[in-house]
Amino acid sequence: ELRSLKVFPNPASNTVNVSFELNGTESAAIELIDAVGHLAVSRQVSAENSRFNEQFNVSNLAKGIYSVHILSSNKNYYHKLVIQ
Repeated sequence: ELRSLKVFPNPASNTVNVSFELNGTESAAIELIDAVGHLAVSRQVSAENSRFNEQFNVSNLAKGIYSVHILSSNKNYYHKLVIQ
């Protein structure tokens, strides 16, 4: 189960931080999907004590609304992100 998901700053312009806890999972994937469904960024991540902390450089991405997808072995989670 996903707990304490934070995507900040939101809106973002240079970097965005994604942090969350995912019990029982040591690895996951984080994807940034643009408004038309194209994969902008994909990263495999590993947990430290069930906690994930990742920073993404988004300065080269087009401005707009993105979806942050967190993909684990048994569930997917989504969070809206604005890049300006």
